[in-house]
Amino acid sequence: MARRMKRREFLAESAKTGLGLFALAQIGGTTLGLAQQASAGGTERLTMFVWSGLNLPVVAHEVSKFYMQNHPGVQIEVLEGQNFEVYPKMVSARKLTPDKPLVHFGYSNAQFTYQGDVDDMWETLDLNNVPNAANIADAYRRPGNKGIGFSIAPVGLMYNPTFVKEPPTSWTDMWHPRFRGKVTSVKYAWYANGLVVAAKLNGGNEKNIDPGFKLWSERANQFVAFANSNVETRDLVVRGDAWLAAMFGGNALQWKQDGAPLEFVIPREGVIAFPLYLIVVKGVTPQQKRIAEDVINLILSERWLARWATLTFYVPTTKKSVVPPSLRDLPMYSPAETGRAIQFDWLTIAQNERIWRERWDKEVVARMGR
Repeated sequence: MARRMKRREFLAESAKTGLGLFALAQIGGTTLGLAQQASAGGTERLTMFVWSGLNLPVVAHEVSKFYMQNHPGVQIEVLEGQNFEVYPKMVSARKLTPDKPLVHFGYSNAQFTYQGDVDDMWETLDLNNVPNAANIADAYRRPGNKGIGFSIAPVGLMYNPTFVKEPPTSWTDMWHPRFRGKVTSVKYAWYANGLVVAAKLNGGNEKNIDPGFKLWSERANQFVAFANSNVETRDLVVRGDAWLAAMFGGNALQWKQDGAPLEFVIPREGVIAFPLYLIVVKGVTPQQKRIAEDVINLILSERWLARWATLTFYVPTTKKSVVPPSLRDLPMYSPAETGRAIQFDWLTIAQNERIWRERWDKEVVARMGR
């Protein structure tokens, strides 16, 4: 069955494949499943990446187990983590051992999928091997079929009703004086920290980001702190250190079900559509690529898209009706809401990632507390 590779196994296999001490230093020594074809027994070994936390890894494990039961010569190891932690290690590994990727295929969010375009990380999918891709809405097809969008994670506003008696109604509430010193976000999560949406609501856009930087440089004191993850964002809001944060609706609803004092609202301007993709990494063999495409096809099937929606409260991008009745009344599943969702230019964001990080640190982070 799908498993995670232990650190000592990773170190041993790394030595065999030329990932020596220098290479390990470059990838940070993280516990990763090593992606290579095993020499013994003819077993084909692949590593599939999936996000950790909540119910996000469940479908990846279920699909991997199902596939391996029907393909005894295949071993799929599921690596759980976060894109911002694992992606840089994937890039380092590609530079050091381009024909032995650390991750063969898996899940990738919009920000890092388009960063992968800039870094030339992705294989082109052969859609003849992924027939279920025909059911995916055109808006979530990728240039050159370098991956495919299977879901969106709608982003709205999450708040703590213990401290916020009048719910927020607009993205502009992030910079409203009543939330001064009470906003949090993952620092460089452009879909959540308010930079792009502030630019869009003040005459700019991704190609003209200055209005966003101007607003936040003047209102840096809105932020009480920056988090390192969605979970840290949640904890800041639950404790009341922060009262307001942009967050995936699915996360907020799951945390609320678990008893956290949280509410989620769709701003009047609409949710931010944060696409989620399935990709294959360059450096795979033709056989590994075909296996990855088979597994991606399974994930895109009605069975597992419905399972994904039920587990995560994220919205599948299929043209077919797969959402279970229990979810259809949730506002973020409304076709009207998904139809008017705010779309970001993720390629422009990826192309400007380094510059924006430097500016955010200098023009916003450095002004907090002044």
